[in-house]
Amino acid sequence: MKPLASPEGSAGNAEPEGRTAAVPSNSSYEIVFGHSPVAVLIHRDARILYLNAAAAGVLGAENRDDAIGKSVLDIVDPQFRPIVVERVRRMVECGEAVPPLQQKLVRFDGTAIEVETTAWLIPDPEGASVLVMFQDVTARRRAEAALQESEERFRRLFEDAPIAYHEIDAHGMVQRVNQAECELLGFAREELIGKWAWDVVASDQRDVSRSRVAAKLTGMETLAPFERPYTRRDGTSLLLEVHENLIRDDHGKPVGIRTAMFDITEKKKAEERLKAFSAQLQCNNEELDRALQAAQE
Repeated sequence: MKPLASPEGSAGNAEPEGRTAAVPSNSSYEIVFGHSPVAVLIHRDARILYLNAAAAGVLGAENRDDAIGKSVLDIVDPQFRPIVVERVRRMVECGEAVPPLQQKLVRFDGTAIEVETTAWLIPDPEGASVLVMFQDVTARRRAEAALQESEERFRRLFEDAPIAYHEIDAHGMVQRVNQAECELLGFAREELIGKWAWDVVASDQRDVSRSRVAAKLTGMETLAPFERPYTRRDGTSLLLEVHENLIRDDHGKPVGIRTAMFDITEKKKAEERLKAFSAQLQCNNEELDRALQAAQE
């Protein structure tokens, strides 16, 4: 068997001197691969010798006979032709096994598809041939790309949010934390990752925090907003309003908690000042009423 010509050579561009005879439906290849749901293509000396119905479907060939004898490089995306040529050379000339390859093929209507291919050298009465099994993964790649884009968008939202966020695992250990929370608590990110969530809670609240995390993850306590004192790295105190959501696995089991925290320290101080002012005003009004009553008497 001759190795494939390079993409610039004649194998990928010239018309075949004579079409290889179509493999009859009762051939050994058809018996073995004809009803396989996996796309199978066999080529020899750079020409397609056989493809099963599944391969014809993937490649958009209305008639399998129309593909027989064509250059195998005609269905390979140009950017992958050098790779395919080298893989065939290694199999034919060196007898090497080649690993699976993710590549692009060109359908007979000209559209490109992404496939995963596996190739083997097989014995043939007229010379060694290459058997290629391939699977169209275009839809899967698009779904993976969309998922990756969605995950990146969430990551950026998490990282760049002006609200303090962190995530803990099922044991209460911090797994992720955003920049806003690092700045709020005065810690570097690497100082918070791997800490217990209650390590930054005010010391007199840590046991309560630990037990409540366990209760929430086991479903013994429902999640609701609450206020809790925290201690910054420099020792100063903060009062934070905490909102939580459970993180669940694919089976719905809680595997962590995602937390958003708002600094309400100054708000509480303002409320306390307003409360004190209101109480003082009430006291002053009562004294004024008593003074007016005394004057009237």
